[in-house]
Amino acid sequence: MLDNSLRDSRSRDSTVVGKVDEKQTAMYYLRDPRILVNLAVMTFMWVTCSFNYYMIALYVKYLPGNIYVNCIAGAVAELFANATGGLLYAKLGMKISITSLFVMSAIGGFCILLVGAEDVFWMPFFVVIAKFGLSGVISILYVSNVDVFPTLFCSTAIGICNFASRFLTIFSAQVAEIEPPLPMILFSSLFLAGSVLIHFAKPTSKK
Repeated sequence: MLDNSLRDSRSRDSTVVGKVDEKQTAMYYLRDPRILVNLAVMTFMWVTCSFNYYMIALYVKYLPGNIYVNCIAGAVAELFANATGGLLYAKLGMKISITSLFVMSAIGGFCILLVGAEDVFWMPFFVVIAKFGLSGVISILYVSNVDVFPTLFCSTAIGICNFASRFLTIFSAQVAEIEPPLPMILFSSLFLAGSVLIHFAKPTSKK
């Protein structure tokens, strides 16, 4: 009698373990058009930030002025941006904060391209503007993930975005070696495109 009860209990447990809740699979969420759009938009955000981050880090050696001063300016901007990115997100929300910071970096890129060569004194300030917006968005992308993806899909979404950004960032080194002005044009253009595309991301259910 006891043996039969134990066998029935183990049978029920194995049946429960064998069942996979459909909502726990990635394909369940990828069938939702809204989540697909959000995934495409956020992947572009990640690719833009990662690609431009490493591209300008390699390209800074070609900027007019003192390379050490320009590098220190970029490092200082990154330090303060990482501290303030979350605050901007909390106060302004995901879309406004990312748009503002992307436009800021785009302006910094165009200033480097159009003004920096003629007035070397201002180059470190232009580097600060470009790196501040970029680094601020990187911080926001991590914390805003829960705004655009359901809780059970958040980790998968970050994995997909991170994989795509890391893969395409491979080409940032080649782009940094191209003759100017193409690298900085691409730098600013990606940010301007991202400042528009982020508004296509829509909030989703947390379930």
